[in-house]
Amino acid sequence: MTEEKVKQHPIVGMWHVTSEDGKPLKTLWCRYTFKPNSRFTMQRQSESGGIQMTEGYYKLDSKQVTLIVGKQKEKIPLTYRLDGNRLTIDDNGHKLTLYKLVE
Repeated sequence: MTEEKVKQHPIVGMWHVTSEDGKPLKTLWCRYTFKPNSRFTMQRQSESGGIQMTEGYYKLDSKQVTLIVGKQKEKIPLTYRLDGNRLTIDDNGHKLTLYKLVE
């Protein structure tokens, strides 16, 4: 996907695991941020209670977002579905529903 199309893609923005009413879930804290320059950050709460952060690049096509992380440029393909302000990510059978944070 061209850089210009990525900037206009609806996946660009900050996505947070929340309940339907937009309140953060206490049991699972996770946030994906897809930036217009094809960079992403993913923050999530670790089991010890700290925050883990992963950064890298992403590539988009119509069905998958591929996260590219680390020095080895590990590729993590994730199937996604966008439905308005809801983003569903399927990571090898683990479904995660995120809602767009509106500033």
